[in-house]
Amino acid sequence: EDKVKVLFENGKKCGKHVSYKFTQMQRYVDNPLLVEGHKFDFRIYMIISSTEPLIVHYHDGFLRVSLNVYDVKSKDISTHLTNTHLSKKLFAQLESEGKSTDDLRKQQYWTLEELQEYLLEVKVINDPKWLDNYLRPRFKQAMAHLGRMGKKTFWQDIRVFELLGVDFILDTDLNLWLIEINNIPRISPSAEGKRVMMEEMLRQHYGMQFHMLEDLSLIHI
Repeated sequence: EDKVKVLFENGKKCGKHVSYKFTQMQRYVDNPLLVEGHKFDFRIYMIISSTEPLIVHYHDGFLRVSLNVYDVKSKDISTHLTNTHLSKKLFAQLESEGKSTDDLRKQQYWTLEELQEYLLEVKVINDPKWLDNYLRPRFKQAMAHLGRMGKKTFWQDIRVFELLGVDFILDTDLNLWLIEINNIPRISPSAEGKRVMMEEMLRQHYGMQFHMLEDLSLIHI
């Protein structure tokens, strides 16, 4: 970290250093909250149903859990990154051997409710309504901020809509950190629970969009 600060003169050369012009960096959260010893992150969905006026909707997502036990000193990238794409090779190998991957896929996918139940069980939290009182409001607060940040870059039209996948991580102090925003989030299910959730989300998303475009009485320009 100190070397990076010196190289980029505490941010003054960001985007200007010839050797690192297309390099992106972000802080590594080295105290991630774990579930059963595994690192995880959140994929939460942000739906923009209009950019003029700007209308942003929140939709629950899920946890993506690493299949490896977390070790901050590990050099295995799949220990530190929870992207399910990293498991494709393992799943393909198991399936080629005629083995079931159902249990592993379930291990990778947790609902928000399952997380709350687990954290209550291990006494990390004590509020049985922690999701509604703490976590979901934090997600929504972050999305409202992201919407305001990007508003000037959007094409301003009520017909513009977008489905974004927003990734977050919690640390051991329950601080919420933004990892990245995906403008083309993968929607193919890797677990049965994920398939049900995505079908319902897409049904709501397109139903809401068609309703807005059909009912002109809702349009305020």
